[in-house]
Amino acid sequence: MGPIFITLLGTTWLIKKYELLPPDMNYLFMPITIIILGLFILLRPKKAIDMGHKHKMGGAWKESDTKDRLEVDSMFCGSKKHILSKDFKGGEINIIFGGTELNLSQADISKEATIDVSIMFGGLKIVVPNNWEVKTQMTTIAAGIEDKRGRGGLEVIPDKTLIIKGTVLFGGVDIQNY
Repeated sequence: MGPIFITLLGTTWLIKKYELLPPDMNYLFMPITIIILGLFILLRPKKAIDMGHKHKMGGAWKESDTKDRLEVDSMFCGSKKHILSKDFKGGEINIIFGGTELNLSQADISKEATIDVSIMFGGLKIVVPNNWEVKTQMTTIAAGIEDKRGRGGLEVIPDKTLIIKGTVLFGGVDIQNY
């Protein structure tokens, strides 16, 4: 994307500098260049890079993980993790100017799991199963924590507790279920 933009910018500059267009067409050249660039961005095919269980789609890494401990560091980028562990213990999430989506909907915990979260200018979305109890022990500064889980469906099992603790500075945490 970058080389195409620089090439179009250089071509536009050369055409204007050497007056290769008739004077009455000069005012149309820049809008046409921007339209062509926009069409290129909209119509280009999306590529997936396959690296085992990791996939890059639209600027964010998506990864399926069967480990019992979680470790996520997102700095100036996005990441998506789908946890498949049947004995999830928790882990650590650090986000700076980025975002992370953590899907625990197919994971299971034996009694209690703790996720330590540190967010600065970023966001975290956690999807949990309907029957888990979620407790938040967060310190927030100009930030928000929203529990958007629906209350219908399965009954909460008190032996399955996810504890989310840590600090959020100028960011947000969303807790959801499907």
